[in-house]
Amino acid sequence: MLRRAVCILLGLVISVTVASVVGSLDAVATSGSASAIDVKKPAFIVTSRSGLAKVLKRFLRKGKEAEVLRLADRYGDIYDIDQVLSSEYAVTRSAILADPKKYIATVDEIIKKKFSTSKYSCILFLGGQDVIPMAELPNPMVPLRDKSGNPIDDDTMYTDDVYGDFDGDTIPDVPVARLPDGKSFATMEGQLRGTKTPPTGAMELYNEPWTGAKAIGLQINAGRIDSVPPTENAKLDANLKYYYFIIHGSKDKGVWSGDGKNPLGWHVPVDGLLAKDAVARGIVISSACYGGYMINETSAHDIGLHFLESGARAYISATGINYAFFPAWDAQACLGTTSGRMASLIFGNCELGQDPLLAYFNAKREFARGFTDGDSYNHKILHETNYFGLPFTADSSPGTPAPQPSPSANTGESDTELVMDVSGSMGDEMSGVVKLDAAKSAADGIVTMIRDQSLTQRRSSAIGLVSFSNEAQVVQPLGADYAAASEAIADMTPQSGTNVGDGLEKALGSLYGSANTRSRMMILLSDGQSNTGMSADEILSGPVFTATAAGIKIYTVGFGDPGDFDEDLLRQIANRTGGVYYYADQAFKLENIYIALQHKAGGAILGDYTGTTQAAAQQVGAFSVDAVTGELHGTLNSEGGKAHVVLKDPDGRAIDSDYPGAILFKDSKPASVVVKNPQPGVWKAYVESAGGSKVTYDVIVSARGTREPVNTYRTLLALVALGATVLALGFVAVFRWPIRSPRS
Repeated sequence: MLRRAVCILLGLVISVTVASVVGSLDAVATSGSASAIDVKKPAFIVTSRSGLAKVLKRFLRKGKEAEVLRLADRYGDIYDIDQVLSSEYAVTRSAILADPKKYIATVDEIIKKKFSTSKYSCILFLGGQDVIPMAELPNPMVPLRDKSGNPIDDDTMYTDDVYGDFDGDTIPDVPVARLPDGKSFATMEGQLRGTKTPPTGAMELYNEPWTGAKAIGLQINAGRIDSVPPTENAKLDANLKYYYFIIHGSKDKGVWSGDGKNPLGWHVPVDGLLAKDAVARGIVISSACYGGYMINETSAHDIGLHFLESGARAYISATGINYAFFPAWDAQACLGTTSGRMASLIFGNCELGQDPLLAYFNAKREFARGFTDGDSYNHKILHETNYFGLPFTADSSPGTPAPQPSPSANTGESDTELVMDVSGSMGDEMSGVVKLDAAKSAADGIVTMIRDQSLTQRRSSAIGLVSFSNEAQVVQPLGADYAAASEAIADMTPQSGTNVGDGLEKALGSLYGSANTRSRMMILLSDGQSNTGMSADEILSGPVFTATAAGIKIYTVGFGDPGDFDEDLLRQIANRTGGVYYYADQAFKLENIYIALQHKAGGAILGDYTGTTQAAAQQVGAFSVDAVTGELHGTLNSEGGKAHVVLKDPDGRAIDSDYPGAILFKDSKPASVVVKNPQPGVWKAYVESAGGSKVTYDVIVSARGTREPVNTYRTLLALVALGATVLALGFVAVFRWPIRSPRS
C-alpha cells in the first residue's frame, strides 16, 4: 500500500509541476503586443531634479518637482542625472553645464551605460531644454542661401535621436520620448495624466496653396480637411484620434499661419486653434516650421505645449525650419518627400495598431532607408522631427495588461506582385551580367524568402509575377505556388517595347482583390522609357491613383544606366503610393533591394549591414529585440565566396539548429534564419567567411508578429505529465515490494 501511494504521489507531483511550467510559458507568451511599447518593461526616465526644480520654481511652484517625480514614477525608473554626475563623475551639474556640448555628451554616455533593452522599453526625458537639453547636430541645410546670399536655415538641429542611437549611425535604435516642462507644473501634470486616445475621427488644416497636402487627410479618413483661412470656425473638435497641420510656423511667435486670401497671411494664435478648456486627447502631427521648438516657451504662447497640457496623447513636430513641400506643392511631394512622408508613415503605422511612440520610431527607421546620404532635406527632417508625450497609454501603464493588437497588425503575411520589364534592352549586359538574368536572380530571391518563411509559420505569403514589353501578361498568378513562381521567373526572355502602364494594371488586378488585412505591394523594375500604351500622366492618374486609394504601395527600381530609363516617372509612382524609388547599377545591389523590400513587407527592419570581410567571424552589427516580438528573421546575401550569418542572443549564445525555436536555411539564396519568440535584449550579427576568402555581404534582420501562446509546448508537456502518471500507475501494477519471509 505504501509503495502504491508513493508512486501515485510521484506522478501527481510531476503533473502539477509540468502544469505550472505550462502556465508560466503561456503567461510569457501572451504578455504584451507587438503593436505597443512593452509596458511590462518600464521606461528609462532621465531628468535632473535640480534642473526641474529650478524651472518650476520660476513660477512660484516651489517643491513641485517632487510631485512631478511622483506622477512619473509609475511609468518607469527615474535616473536623476545630478546624482549620477556626483557619485560616478565627481562633478556637479552647474559645473559641467558651463560646457553644454560636454554636458550633452556626458548625459549620452550615462544613458549608454545605464540603459538595458532587456529591462527598459524606451527612453523618456522628463523636462525641457533647461532640464536635459536636446542634442545638437550640424544642419546639412546651412549652405542653402537666399538670393541675397544670406543663410535661410538654422546652424544646428535640435534632436533627441542621438540619445537613442547605440551604433553611431545617428538613426535611433531605441524609441525616445520627451515630456517638455513648459516652465509649468500644469503642463507637466497635463502630460502625466496619460489620457487614452479616442478610437476614431481625424481632421487636417493645410496651407491653401498646398492642395497636395490633402493626400494626408485622405489617408487618415479625415472628416474635416480645411485650408487656411478656414472655411469654417477654426476651433478644433477635442475628441478626434488624429490631427494634422501643414501650415507655417515661427521661431519667435506662438502662432501658425498660412498663405491665404489675406496677403499678410492668416494667423492662428494658440487659443485660435484650441479653446483653453478643451481636452485634445488625440495624436497631433504638425509640419509647421518650429512646431516642436519649445525652448523657453510656455503653453500660453506655444501651440505644441498647449496641446500637451490639454491632454494630447502625443505631439510630433519639427524643432526647426521644416520642409513640408519640396520641390513641388502636390500630392507626390507630400506623400513622397520630407515631412509629408514622415507624417504619412507615422499615421500609417498607427493605423496598423502601433502605439504612437512605436509608430513614430518605426517610421523614422523606414524614412531613413528612403534617401541617400546627399539628401540634405530629408536628413534634416529625419532628425529635427521629435516626439513629445508619454510612451504609454493610460490604460497600459506599467502593471496593467497591454492592449491587444488588431488581428491584421504585423502578422507577417504579405501579397507581393513582381512587375518586371522584359523589353529588348533587358537582354543587354551590364557589368558583365545580362540585366534580365540579374533581375531573375533578385526576383527568385524573394520567392525563396517567402517559401522558407512559410515553412516556419501557420500562414503563407503570396507571390505573383507580371512581365511587360509591348503589352503585359500575368506570368504567374498571385498565390503560394512557389515552385511554379520560380519556374516562371526562369522562363522569362527579352521581348520588345516597354508598356509600364499595362504592367501596373495587370498587377493591380490581382492585388486589388486580395485581403487588405495583409501587406500588399508591387515591385516595379524597369530599365527603359515607357514607349507604348499609357502616357506618364495617364499612368499616374490611372493605375497609380487606384493603387494609392487601395493602400497598395508600389516600390520602383531603375536598373541600368541612369539616362536610359524614366527616373522621374519611377519616383512619382513610388512617391504617390507611399513606396520608395531605388536605383541599382549592379546585380548584387539589385538583389539586396529586393530582399530588403520583402523584409519590409513582413515586418520592421531592425538592422541592415553591408560590407566586406575575410575574417572567420566578424561582428557586423547589433540590434534590439523587444519582449513582444513573435519572430526574428535574418538573411545573408553574399558574393565572392562562401559565407554564413550567425546571430547571437543577449546571452551570447549562437543560433544554431539546436537553439529553441530556431530554423536555419543555410543553403538557400539568400541564406536565412528564423527564431520564434526571440529573447528580448541586444542581439549581435556576425558573418563567417569560409576559407578566408574575401566576401561582400548584406545582412538584414527584421521583427514580425506577436508572441503567441506556446500551444506546442502545452500539448507536449501535457502529454509528458500524462505519461508520468501512467508510468507511475504501471509501476504499481507490475512491480512488487520484496516479500521477506518471517525469521524462524
